[in-house]
Amino acid sequence: MTEAGPLVQLRVSLSRTPLRIAPAWSALAGAIAVAPALGDPALWLRVVAAVVLGDLAWGILRQYAQARPPAAGEGAVFALPLPYAQPDAPLSRLLGSLTYGGATWHGAVAGAVLALGGGLLLGWPALVLSLLALALTALAGPLARRGDSPAGAFAMLDVLLPWTLGMVAAGWDRGAASGWGPFFVAAALTLLQWGVLRAVASERRGASLPLAGGALAVIVALVALAMPGAAALAAVLLAPPLYWLAGRQEGEAPAAARFAWSGPWLMLTLFVAALALR
Repeated sequence: MTEAGPLVQLRVSLSRTPLRIAPAWSALAGAIAVAPALGDPALWLRVVAAVVLGDLAWGILRQYAQARPPAAGEGAVFALPLPYAQPDAPLSRLLGSLTYGGATWHGAVAGAVLALGGGLLLGWPALVLSLLALALTALAGPLARRGDSPAGAFAMLDVLLPWTLGMVAAGWDRGAASGWGPFFVAAALTLLQWGVLRAVASERRGASLPLAGGALAVIVALVALAMPGAAALAAVLLAPPLYWLAGRQEGEAPAAARFAWSGPWLMLTLFVAALALR
């Protein structure tokens, strides 16, 4: 873990499961899918900015949406000898109610500032995508805190929005020969990630149906775009995740372990689709 900043504290560390479908990889894959020339240094500066925006800034918002509500007596209070800063003051209680499992209200504000500021730097399409990310986290937060799994919102934050952001950063030309094909593939991969998140969050056998539907959507999208070789390779790569995540047999590994095993295969599918679109 790296910590920096004399005034604004920023802590950066690598995820425990980096080899999986994640916003950083999705932004990179989206850029690879549409970039006219991968050797352009200016292109990679924009792509790095897109990765930081899609994974770091939007990730702060997602962490806030996923955090648990505070227990009684928990929460942030001011350490100032002022009436409004006392633990039982209305302002302190309000800030305490906005502190969830280590994700504080000022962290959410910082994430919103980074998201909107980064979007402005990358242009108005990135700003629109940041506003959509803010809206999705605002919708996902109440669902997560009442015990539901906002898999649809998180899947869009994992794939569709960062993939589109990567395409925008790479100079996506909607009127080019590829047109909207990369976006449709991203939508199919989003359905796949939705199925994965549903399968991990649920112990019901019926949860495997969205996972199978997402895998089928990816294969159909690649076939429809005249990429049968990529579709066949994607089918091979998706077979292990389907086996590990769809099963509910006695004595099987925990959901977290099955998700970790499936991660590299899903990430490879992401980049196979991106490279096939070039």
